[in-house]
Amino acid sequence: MPKSVTPATPPTPPSPVLNRLPPLLPNAQMFAPTTKKTFREINFSILNGEEGGKEDRPLIVQFCGNDPQQILTSAKVLEPYCDAIDINLGCPQDIAKKGKYGAFLQDDWELIYDISKR
Repeated sequence: MPKSVTPATPPTPPSPVLNRLPPLLPNAQMFAPTTKKTFREINFSILNGEEGGKEDRPLIVQFCGNDPQQILTSAKVLEPYCDAIDINLGCPQDIAKKGKYGAFLQDDWELIYDISKR
């Protein structure tokens, strides 16, 4: 006797905003220096049109880091190509703890303020 087959349910389309987030979370420390252009190209290639077109908006780029100047420098590089810059304050991974970014920035509200006021 053949087994019954349940028809597949079509997947739920992703949220329009979440669908626009980049697949990688660049580290501002690696992205900011001009000597790290290869890192920039791997994580957000303007030359390859990763900023997309009108149908890819809004485009929000999220950085992780803890150096206000490096985050600002990184944000300025991408400012013409995106609609908003977000700072990761939620990553609970050990690498974030080691680097004092993500959720572990919340231990230093003055630093968060310094990052966000720039």
